[in-house]
Amino acid sequence: MSVEFEAHLMVEEPDRLLSRWVDAGCGLVIVHAEACRHLHRTLAAVRGLGARAGVAVNPATPLCAVEHVLDLVDLLLVMTVNPGFGGQEYLASMEPKIAEARDLIARSGRQIELEVDGGIGRGTIAGAARAGATTFCAGSALFRERARLAEEVAELRRLAAEAAAEAARVMDGTCREEDAA
Repeated sequence: MSVEFEAHLMVEEPDRLLSRWVDAGCGLVIVHAEACRHLHRTLAAVRGLGARAGVAVNPATPLCAVEHVLDLVDLLLVMTVNPGFGGQEYLASMEPKIAEARDLIARSGRQIELEVDGGIGRGTIAGAARAGATTFCAGSALFRERARLAEEVAELRRLAAEAAAEAARVMDGTCREEDAA
């Protein structure tokens, strides 16, 4: 199985680092909307270097900060913690924002992945998946017991798939939300 190498650049002025990461083999480069002086230019530069472009938004940043660049992104990342360090607690209050991002993507008519990053683990992945996330960045939850890494990944995938299927059934009316709980 081949896994795409990506870089999530939580740095100020990421433009000066873009070519280094793409030259190192990144297929996807994610920048923060809050860190880019000219977000359109930065995302276009990522694409111009031959990589897929992603944009991340911090918990306090409204999605209107990125709605006008969706034509330049392959991935939208909703941070479910405030960036800074691993092991932070998942902010469940971001689930409505994840759902809003899913709706924004649907209205755009584009094929854009919706990722979440921060506090993702067994107890939180289902809520993010039900809200509409399709890609999950799990760090601390996976590496606490490295010997069980494959089992943890499989369990997180199972939990996310079940929650996404449950949400789809609720959306298409084949079950009621209270039955899904």
